[in-house]
Amino acid sequence: MTDFRIEDISASNHSGQSPLRWIAVAGIIFLATIVACNKVWTFDAFWHLKSGQWMLENHKILRYDPFSTPESPDGQPTKWVNVHWFFQIIVGCFYSLGGFAGLVILKMVAFAATLTVFALWFRNRVSPAWLMLTGVWIILSCEGRVRVRPEIFTFALLMTTMVILESVRKGGSIRRLWWLIPINIAWVNMHGLFVVGVIVMWSAIIGALIDRGLGRETAGRLATGKAIVIAIIATGACFVSPWPVEAALHPLILQTRISGKEAAYTFGVSEFRPTYTINPFKNVATLSAMLMGLAVLDVMHLRWRKVPLGHLVWFGCFATLAILAIRNVMLFAIPAGFLLTTYGGETIRRIAQQHRKLNKISLPATIIMTLIIATIAFEYATEAVYRWEKRNACRFGFGLAKNIHPIKMAKWLGKVNLSGDILPLDFGNGGIFICYSWPRRQVWMDGRLELHSLKRFLELQKINRKLLSPLQAADPIETPLPPTARFFVVSADDTKHIESLNNSPRFKLIYVDTTAVCFARVAMEGERNADLLRSWDLQENLPPANLDEYDLPLPLDLSKPLLKDAETARKWYRQNVPALHWQMGAILYSLGLDDLAIRYLTVANHLKLREPISRVGLLAQSCQRLSEYRPIE
Repeated sequence: MTDFRIEDISASNHSGQSPLRWIAVAGIIFLATIVACNKVWTFDAFWHLKSGQWMLENHKILRYDPFSTPESPDGQPTKWVNVHWFFQIIVGCFYSLGGFAGLVILKMVAFAATLTVFALWFRNRVSPAWLMLTGVWIILSCEGRVRVRPEIFTFALLMTTMVILESVRKGGSIRRLWWLIPINIAWVNMHGLFVVGVIVMWSAIIGALIDRGLGRETAGRLATGKAIVIAIIATGACFVSPWPVEAALHPLILQTRISGKEAAYTFGVSEFRPTYTINPFKNVATLSAMLMGLAVLDVMHLRWRKVPLGHLVWFGCFATLAILAIRNVMLFAIPAGFLLTTYGGETIRRIAQQHRKLNKISLPATIIMTLIIATIAFEYATEAVYRWEKRNACRFGFGLAKNIHPIKMAKWLGKVNLSGDILPLDFGNGGIFICYSWPRRQVWMDGRLELHSLKRFLELQKINRKLLSPLQAADPIETPLPPTARFFVVSADDTKHIESLNNSPRFKLIYVDTTAVCFARVAMEGERNADLLRSWDLQENLPPANLDEYDLPLPLDLSKPLLKDAETARKWYRQNVPALHWQMGAILYSLGLDDLAIRYLTVANHLKLREPISRVGLLAQSCQRLSEYRPIE
C-alpha cells in the first residue's frame, strides 16, 4: 500500500526534457490556483459554515435540522442525513483560522491538488506542451464549480481514483488499490457523489475482466481476483458513515431531483436544468467541456484497439450525467481530460516517432503554452472572464464577496426584538439567514434540497406565483402562508415581487438593503393564524423602514458613489464592479420612491453600470412618473 507514487515513470520518459516537464507541472498548478482564487460568493457556503461551526461547538455530528421550520405537525426537528458533515467540519476549521479568506485558501488547495495529481501522473507520459494544453482544458471546464462546496473534494478524489486504477492496469502493484478504501471513507462523508468513484472503480475492473476474456492486451493487472476482493472491500467502505444505509443510498435521492414526479427541480433550480437548454457560447466551462468531449471521441477513435472497455464506460457514464444536468458538466471534465491526455498523448508520440523533425518543436510549443497560461491567469486575475460571462458575483481575491448577499439584513433580523421566522422568496438566500439570524429565528426553506420535501419546494413556487399579484398577495384565503413565517425577503433583482408586496396591505416594508428587501407580514381578516399574527403586532411594534440611510444628496461629481464603500470605476486590474447604484435605484423605483430612485439611477447611468436600454429606460420611467405629481428641475 505504501508503494503508490503518482509520478511513476513510464517507458515514454525522456530525461532530456525533464526541465520542460517540470515547467508544465508548475504552470498547470499555478493556473489552477489562480482560477480558484475568487472570493466566497456561493449561497451554500453559509449553511455549510454554520453547520460546521455547530459541530465544532457541540462536539458531535449534526443529525437533525435546527435551522429551518419543521415540516412535521408535532413541530419536531427534521431528521437530517447530513452526508456533508466531514466537509462542513473542514470548512469550520478553515474559517476559524482565516475567516472567509481561509475558505478561499481551502478552494485553492483542493483544486490545486486535483491538478497536481493529474500533472504528476502525466509528467513523464506525454509531451510538456500537450500536458499543459489538456491541463488548461480541464481547469477551464471545471472552474464554474470551484466553490466552497463539497464537489471541490470530489474533483480531487475522482482524479486520484482514476490515477490509482490506471497505474495498476499499466503494471503497478495491486496493493495500490488499498488506497481506495480510505478515499471512499472520506468521500462518502463529504459528498453525495461519492458514487462516481465506485462507478469508476468497478467499470475499470469489470471492463478489464471482459477485455481479458476477449483476449485484448488492454486488461492489464486489474483482471485479477485480488483486485476484485479489494474493490468489494472498498465498496463496503462507502457504508462507513453515521448513516450507513441512508448515506449509501443518497445518490438515489439526488437522482430523483431530475427524474420522475420530482422533475420539478429540473426547472425550478438552475443547476439542475438539462445541459442542452443553455447556450454554450455564453459560458466558458460548458463550451470547454463540450469541445473536450468531441476531442476525446476523436483521439479514442484513432486508438480504438488500445482503448480498454473500462475507459469507454467512463466516458459514456459521465457524458450521460453531463447531458442530464448543467451541474454535472464540470464533473465530466475530470475523466474526459484524463482520457484526452492519455490517448491524445499516445497519438502525438506515434506521429513524432514517424516524423522525427517534429521533436524540435517541443521547446517552442512549451513556451507558447506557458504564455497562454499566463494570459488566461491574467484574464481571471483582472476579472475579464467574469465580466464577459456577466457573473458579477465572482471577484478575484480573498475574503467574502461584498454587496451580493443580504448579510446586513440577516444580522439585523438576528438581533431585532421581533418574533417570527424568515421566508426568502429566493430560497438560495436561506443560507445567509441560517448563518446570521439563527438561533433567534428559523428559515422556512433554504438551499438544502435533499433535506426539504418536494411538497415544501412546490409550495414555495406556488407562494411565489401568488405574491406576484397585489390582489392575491392581500387575500389570505387565496394565498395562505406558513404559520410562523413573518419576514419575507425579496432579492434586489426581483422587482416584480418588491412592487407587489409593497402595494399589498398584508405586508409592511421594514428593511431595505442593497441586495434585498424585507417585508413584515401583518394580520388580515380571514387569516387562519390571525391570533398569532395579532399577538405579534400587539407585543411588538414594527419599526419604520430604514429608508433614511438612502436619502443621500446627489453628488456634484457623478463619478463619486452615493453608497458607502461602493466601487464604481473599472480599472485594468478590477473590471467586475457590481452595479449597486443600479440595484438600489431599481429597488427604490419598485417601492414607488421615484425621487430617491432618480439619484441612484443617475449615478448608474453616468457610470454605465448596466446596458443602455435598462439604465436609461428605468431612469426615464422614474422621471416621467415623478413628473405626474411633482415638478422636476
